[in-house]
Amino acid sequence: MENMNYKFTFSIDNDSIMNKIYSYTVIKNLLEQHLSKNEYGNQINVIFVIYQIFNNLQLQEKFSEALKHKKKNKEYELYVNLSYNKILQATEDETLEILAEAYLKGIEKYLLPRKDFNGNQFYNDVKQLFTEHKLIMD
Repeated sequence: MENMNYKFTFSIDNDSIMNKIYSYTVIKNLLEQHLSKNEYGNQINVIFVIYQIFNNLQLQEKFSEALKHKKKNKEYELYVNLSYNKILQATEDETLEILAEAYLKGIEKYLLPRKDFNGNQFYNDVKQLFTEHKLIMD
């Protein structure tokens, strides 16, 4: 049985917002500490979440949300779009909540329907973890 590994990367077209996003490490650390040993399917051992934050609407439309399955590497790449203005205006706590909610929505939209992954269990585990740590309100 392989352990899950959580990796986060970002696609951002404006460096001025990068300092607002460093709070993602809180989410990354929570997932790694609490869920890395759980088993959600032997076809996947890495999940990359790519938060796409564009202040250019044309770029945001060009790079839509998606899930890419890289079978050879046993990984999913989950692309999630976030509102540039919402992130820019958010406090640190609000930014964490935005990131956590977007993560859950991405799981719900792209991982729940998968046959090769226990998306329901993963979603429930992540939601419980985020709720316990007050990243989202239940």
